[in-house]
Amino acid sequence: MYGAPVGGTWADVNASTFALPRIKVISNDQGFPFDLQVVDLNLDGKADILATNHQPDNCSPATSSEVAGRVYAYEQPASGDIFGDEWPLHILVDDIRPNPSLPPVNSPGRLAPGGAHTFYPVRYMKDVVKPWIVVGGDEASKVWILRPRQLLDSTDWEYQAAVVFDINDVYGPDTTQTPLNDPFGVTISTIGSVAVRYDRRDAFGFAELYIPVFEGKEIYVLSYRPDLSSTPIQCPADHRAECPAP
Repeated sequence: MYGAPVGGTWADVNASTFALPRIKVISNDQGFPFDLQVVDLNLDGKADILATNHQPDNCSPATSSEVAGRVYAYEQPASGDIFGDEWPLHILVDDIRPNPSLPPVNSPGRLAPGGAHTFYPVRYMKDVVKPWIVVGGDEASKVWILRPRQLLDSTDWEYQAAVVFDINDVYGPDTTQTPLNDPFGVTISTIGSVAVRYDRRDAFGFAELYIPVFEGKEIYVLSYRPDLSSTPIQCPADHRAECPAP
């Protein structure tokens, strides 16, 4: 994080006179950074950092990592000294791993998760309760919805996670694990960046999630609807493919 000098503005920054900006390293131990969003996650009026990393499958020496794929957040220090004090870390979802990399395996192999973004099921919920989070799995082939367990408690960082889309369920079991049936190596494996829009511009607009499947060359749309006539999705189990036998 960069900031203007204490008591000054960005116009005061001049490298030739060694008038440099303030710099704060908030995170350097969460694996490969992938995506972040600056947003008030816990409804305390202060900006937080919602982030994801991008980690390998941990199935071989070439694709090993002690840090698993995860969705995490940094909260501003209680002191208010955002450049001097450490930002508390909250792990929202942990142990996300991509589908095992297929041979020949080149480091780092497949990676997961992708980006995470906040949204509200209905527009009028904005700034009234904590936002929900949608997470694209990238090469984990899934999409998760994270719902705050406590919608109003700013001290509670627990989330209920549910898989709402899994490539293997849509395209057939073990779609991502069929190298013998896929001699060119183009397995259906990757979830792109999930986009959110609302079906109406007013406060009663319901969220729609647009899920791109790269290799499938298709986009799936999941819609929140209040009426009982809609067909609800069945959230699949959050299982992970096993590493191949050595």
